[in-house]
Amino acid sequence: MQSTIFDQAVASLTSEERVEMLKKITGEANYQEEVALNVPEERMVDASQIEEAKNSLRWWERVRLFIATFFFREDPERSLEMLLLRKTKVEIMMKASGYVDFTNRKFLVKFGKQLEQVHIALEVFRRPLSDALGEHRQEFYALLGAEECPSLQAELARNADPNAILELHPNTDNAGLRAVIERGCDDILREIGNGSRQTIRLLTRTLVHLERLVNFNFEKCLAYYSKDGTCSFDLLSKPLQKLDDILYSFTMRPPMRLLQLLFVFSYHAQHLTPTEMEVHLKDDLARAAEAMNLVSAFNQFPLTKTLKVILEDYYYNPNSLTGGEDWFNLYKKFWRTRIELAYRSFVSTRKLQELEAKVCEVLNLSEPPLVSVYSDQYWPEGYRPVYQRTFAIVYTFYQKVYRTLSEKILRPILEVGNFQRRENRTELIEANSSLFNTSDEIDKFVASLDRDGEVGEQFAMHESEPKQLETITSITSRNATTLIQNTADTLCIVSLILQGVAGETTDHKYASLVNMKDLDMKYETLRMDLTHYSYLITQLWTLIIDVRDIEDRLSHIENVARTKFLEKASAVTAENADYIG
Repeated sequence: MQSTIFDQAVASLTSEERVEMLKKITGEANYQEEVALNVPEERMVDASQIEEAKNSLRWWERVRLFIATFFFREDPERSLEMLLLRKTKVEIMMKASGYVDFTNRKFLVKFGKQLEQVHIALEVFRRPLSDALGEHRQEFYALLGAEECPSLQAELARNADPNAILELHPNTDNAGLRAVIERGCDDILREIGNGSRQTIRLLTRTLVHLERLVNFNFEKCLAYYSKDGTCSFDLLSKPLQKLDDILYSFTMRPPMRLLQLLFVFSYHAQHLTPTEMEVHLKDDLARAAEAMNLVSAFNQFPLTKTLKVILEDYYYNPNSLTGGEDWFNLYKKFWRTRIELAYRSFVSTRKLQELEAKVCEVLNLSEPPLVSVYSDQYWPEGYRPVYQRTFAIVYTFYQKVYRTLSEKILRPILEVGNFQRRENRTELIEANSSLFNTSDEIDKFVASLDRDGEVGEQFAMHESEPKQLETITSITSRNATTLIQNTADTLCIVSLILQGVAGETTDHKYASLVNMKDLDMKYETLRMDLTHYSYLITQLWTLIIDVRDIEDRLSHIENVARTKFLEKASAVTAENADYIG
């Protein structure tokens, strides 16, 4: 099957090579991955903390609280809450001077600038996260599993190879082979321990929270700022609650090895060369480290406490967001789908090999036919024409069979033969003409594909223009398909007519010749040749159809392999859309 982004990423570097690369790069980047982004417990408030805060009040605060509740009949809990909010406000003013103005209920310039810095810095993650957690999420989770459990990855890869299974179970039929492969996959997946699952779940959750942060609508928040560099609490309070939820949930810095895997996966999705990858990776990891340092710096601002004051709700707590829990289901789905496609490809390929062996027998060839200028070896990956095996059979028919068929069978029958059914003669004349014309067309077509031919020159002229190359490949495939179809249709007619002439058919539409004995006397070997070529043409026509069907099936499997692993939406988009806008 065609390699996926997963295959390319796995093949590009081993785990050891990635570690060595990281040692070189991270030495130049200021990245403290062991430092937590925030401590969730410090942002939460529960009943015990309220009681503790009440007990820590100084004597004059207790007196003030008593007066408010006893003489002014204020609600005790609300009075305590307002008192604690006033203390929180003082604490914020001491820690974050220049960020907020509680008197005028505004965020100041420093807060806006820090928001903008974080927003700009996080852009380095946007494309990689879109590639990894978007439609290619299955493949990225499979790559993450391969990184964390390399031995199991190797076992799954071996189990997905039907040829490797057949070496261990040589007498297994197709149904048994499929059962062995599926059972082996399930057994291997069960070997992934809880420790590894939890580790990968933590990593995927971290990336999901990072994606939420990257997709948070910073632009909308910054647009609320007026020309004097301030912004009303009322405008920002709601979006900042969403941001607070994200930051509260996003507790762990993504490890550098995870970021490296993220970027490498994205580079393969972008089809970068190894040289380009190495240059980009060094720069992107440095930018990623700076972005996470800015997120850590922004987390020093007491956002949760500020929102408590703004909302006048001391009991306000951010929400804990989920994410990444689906990784193992997608990981299993990836491998089960991959194994299913590998099995289907194996069965179809084996059937194709059987058909090609039959082609060699019918055409007396030592190996399956190949047209070099219409093969994978000649056309670059991504721009390969369809029905290469079928076209090779058709081309070989015109090179090895057609001229002899025409001279020994078709010409004598048309010149001397007296058909019992006049329409049979008309059909044979048309078929002979069609074969003659198609033979000429196919020679011209093959010549045009050569380097100095029309198609070859066009391909060389536009080799750096993907859309033009796709168009050229599409036209070439369409022309070859037409030649194949014309030949198959004509050989079907010729086969039926020859069977009728030889008296080998029960189809009353096709009858023999009135003067068959005269032809036998004039052409001594005609009857023998007629029997031989009738069989050969029938076999060739059937093989052309069967091989084309198998190539269609393999092409379909390739297309499924390109799209089957695609997810409709990322975890964030599907489950937590509110936190993007």
